[in-house]
Amino acid sequence: MVENAPEAIGIVDLTTGLFTDPNENAVKLYGLPPEELVKVGPADMSPASQPDGRNSVEKAMEKINAAMQGETQVFEWMHRNARGEEIPCEIRLARLPGSLPRVRFTATDISERKKVQQTLQESEARYSAVVNQASDG
Repeated sequence: MVENAPEAIGIVDLTTGLFTDPNENAVKLYGLPPEELVKVGPADMSPASQPDGRNSVEKAMEKINAAMQGETQVFEWMHRNARGEEIPCEIRLARLPGSLPRVRFTATDISERKKVQQTLQESEARYSAVVNQASDG
């Protein structure tokens, strides 16, 4: 089920801060082979700060701590692949049962969604400008 999922799925081991058990889509998303992907973690595959200006490590720890308290986390996140290209993602975190501190993550590339949103915003701005110009004339 995990291997055939459309999103990147894996586990973050909170004792090491590293990814474990990544599926094939995680390998594709991050651009690293499985044996290399398990040597890095979310902090390594994120820019220093997120689009909102917050420090990526601080914000990630906030989300992970909430997940460890049993609160499923769903949020947008900027990741970087092995080539350094930024990838906007929707992230879901959930605590895994057991005595080990681990969270399951899913990461969905939302690049296309972001492009559509940007196009829509630009279109709405042009429409508003035309309407305002027409009402001023």
